[in-house]
Amino acid sequence: MASPTRVVASVGALATALLLTGAGAPAGAAPSSQATAADRTASPVARIYVSLPRQGRAAPSAALIARGLRAATTARGSRAGGHRIRLVWLDDATGDRWDATKVRANARRAAADPTAIAYVGEGDSEATALAMPIVNRAGLAHLSPVSTATELTAPDRAGELQPSGVRTFFRPIPDDARQGAALVTYARSLGVRRSVMVVDDDGLYGRGLTRSFAADGARRGVRVVGRRVVSPSGHGLAAAVRAVRARRPHAVVYGGSPSSGAAKVIRALHAASPRTLVLGGEALANDAFARRLGAARSVMRLTTPAAHADPRARRTHRLGRRPAAFTVFAHNGMTALLRAIDRAGRRGGVTRASVRDAVFDGSVQTGLSGPWTIDADGGSGYGVFNTARLGRSGVLTTGERAVTRLVRREADRLRRRAAAPRRLTRTPTRTTRIQTSGTTPIIPTELVGPMDIETMLRMVQEQRTRLLDEQLREQLAAVQARNQRIARLNVVLSRLAVLEAAFPAGAAATTPTGTDGAWPTLTAAVRTAADEAGITDPPDVTTLADVRAAIARIKALVDDASGGQQLEMLRLQSLTNKRNEAFDVMTDFVKRMQDARASIIANMR
Repeated sequence: MASPTRVVASVGALATALLLTGAGAPAGAAPSSQATAADRTASPVARIYVSLPRQGRAAPSAALIARGLRAATTARGSRAGGHRIRLVWLDDATGDRWDATKVRANARRAAADPTAIAYVGEGDSEATALAMPIVNRAGLAHLSPVSTATELTAPDRAGELQPSGVRTFFRPIPDDARQGAALVTYARSLGVRRSVMVVDDDGLYGRGLTRSFAADGARRGVRVVGRRVVSPSGHGLAAAVRAVRARRPHAVVYGGSPSSGAAKVIRALHAASPRTLVLGGEALANDAFARRLGAARSVMRLTTPAAHADPRARRTHRLGRRPAAFTVFAHNGMTALLRAIDRAGRRGGVTRASVRDAVFDGSVQTGLSGPWTIDADGGSGYGVFNTARLGRSGVLTTGERAVTRLVRREADRLRRRAAAPRRLTRTPTRTTRIQTSGTTPIIPTELVGPMDIETMLRMVQEQRTRLLDEQLREQLAAVQARNQRIARLNVVLSRLAVLEAAFPAGAAATTPTGTDGAWPTLTAAVRTAADEAGITDPPDVTTLADVRAAIARIKALVDDASGGQQLEMLRLQSLTNKRNEAFDVMTDFVKRMQDARASIIANMR
């Protein structure tokens, strides 16, 4: 499960343009504004079933997911692959929690509809696991924007969850294994190394998160001293409270969601040991949950997938300047699905099988939060996380906490200035040239005066933005170069496969080819492709053994380049997030400072 975290947002126009043109252009465009109503009506209908909790405690989170799904669909004119896209909304909840009977019924309804082309759901990892086998047997592409349980994409559970033998499930959000590793990193930065207790609800999400934390922590010197299970009904809470009171651990890692009764559990643990930190994942980065925690908010420390988004209207489609993380990841996932439908349509027709194949064709996705990939198991290549705390008003990211501190300092300065006797003074004008060294601006110690703090911050921000834009441009070029190399290596592989197929079945590894004149042409094509791929010593192939050795060698190069590509994309995401955070921190600071000044002036009247 993921969270409705409010996010810091803004990606520069340059970065967005390059991401769209260089790291993988959108597979399908929205319909032309000149398309006639008759054209749209004549298009066949493809239905995407959406199963989410529409009632109870999870309904507000589901509404944020639905907003992202609708926005992504509307942005493309509700069309993809030559079809009109219809979203069919289903409720999977009864009371406060998802209902297993409804989950299965919703999945069967989608599977039985011949016009259904994909399925989106559920809002909980355990509910998603129930729907997966039904959706998989029907051959429907299956998107879950917020189900993070590692087991959903684990190879050893593929036979149980995806019994058809073909992958259909994918998600845009990083899984619990990455979340657990992020929590370990955060715990170490807080000085938490000894005496950590884990408490979870024994669900797929909660159990997976605490197990990932314990496994990664053991490798990195964070000692877990015990585990307690507290069910959503509250069973086991008293034992967990006694254990925390007796051990007084340095920290508790909680695995669960608000619908698991997390607020009651964390309040009780805090009362038993007020100085013990409580660490949690993205499911707890929830404004409504923060308001229910009371004094326990002060000890909460969270990690959340970084869901930065471009605030411009044409990019976020009226999602608002600070869309929730649920909304961003839902938008990313639905955009990837619609583009897959477009690719399927261009390749010969939109069917369940062609859409499923297009989802897993290795295309680089360009969502609101930057580039990401869908791996062979359906997991997300996105792996950037934020740290967050909980305040009275809700979730506070690192940038928002920095803004709050700056605003308080400036408000204090304004109050002192307002209280001091007024004196008429004349400020001398000083001009200092901003020097540069190469392409890196040097921020001057003296700026043009007189100057207020807003103007100074804007100048500093402009310089930092230029620096980050330059770094983004260089990183995008690196990603594009890596993509081109992988594509060229794959050309070499395809031509080697032609050579391998030229040998008769059962040929010995040392048997020469003996083809009638075609062999030199085929081997020349391999050498040409190898030169274009930058291979300095192209394979010399005369026997079947040579061909197979060359295939193994090129596959190793492809694997190495693919691993490097993931690192390059993570660096790109990190740079994009830094630029977003820097821009938004300054924007928020100026706005809050102006509000503080206006409030102080109003109080003086």
